[in-house]
Amino acid sequence: MNVQEFVRTLVIKALSGKSSLLIALYAYVNGVSVDEKIKYVIRTFRQKLSSSTLSVLEAERLASMFIPIVVIGVEPLTAVHKKRDDIYICRICGSFIDRENFENHVIRKHEDLIERYTELVIQTFRKIVNDEELFRRLREQSLPKLEKIVSSDEELKKIFMKTFEERIKWILG
Repeated sequence: MNVQEFVRTLVIKALSGKSSLLIALYAYVNGVSVDEKIKYVIRTFRQKLSSSTLSVLEAERLASMFIPIVVIGVEPLTAVHKKRDDIYICRICGSFIDRENFENHVIRKHEDLIERYTELVIQTFRKIVNDEELFRRLREQSLPKLEKIVSSDEELKKIFMKTFEERIKWILG
């Protein structure tokens, strides 16, 4: 798995409405204790992200760098059905899909969107590395988005922002 494939996997999760999983993974790789119920899911996803070409340590490092950009920049395609919360409505094509199959729907039907967002995330990362003003704006935009995703956990939001800043400062040198 190369960096582009890694980012693509993160983008698919975000488009599928699983940003909370990405934030939990981000917290986990940055040493924050997470709920036992989600630890198994995180470990499984982390293992999927690492492969023969990426070690777990490399995958965690990439996750720390790219998850904030993905969470902030990728808007989910999901809308919850008004009468059944286990059914999602795709905002692009209007299809009704059960929650468990929505990720497959995104992969099968919206490959062009996945590719565009993957490129956008990688380009944004490159710009951030070279532009402190962009980093500042990205940081300002991230808090409202995080509040929407992890509104019940103030401590997680603080840690996310703190580690996000530290990672970007480390990247900037």
